[in-house]
Amino acid sequence: MARKKHNSGTDSKTPNTLTKAAIGAGRQIASDDSVKGYRDMNELKCALFERIEDEYDIAVAAEAYAEYERSGRKSRPISELWKELDL
Repeated sequence: MARKKHNSGTDSKTPNTLTKAAIGAGRQIASDDSVKGYRDMNELKCALFERIEDEYDIAVAAEAYAEYERSGRKSRPISELWKELDL
């Protein structure tokens, strides 16, 4: 049976790319010898989910910053603002 193509109504591929990256990160973590120190599966699952969430947050932040830069805006050091305000 053929699977239906999911159409979320957005043109963004970021969620699929991030999900794929998160799954890859989870597999990499699971194959890591250092995870053998966990007492039980729940402890391991919690650690895996936390790491996946962290990786997802990093990817979302990077995408948001790239969008910010594409908009033509520029960031600047806080010291410049302080100089403007005579602080």
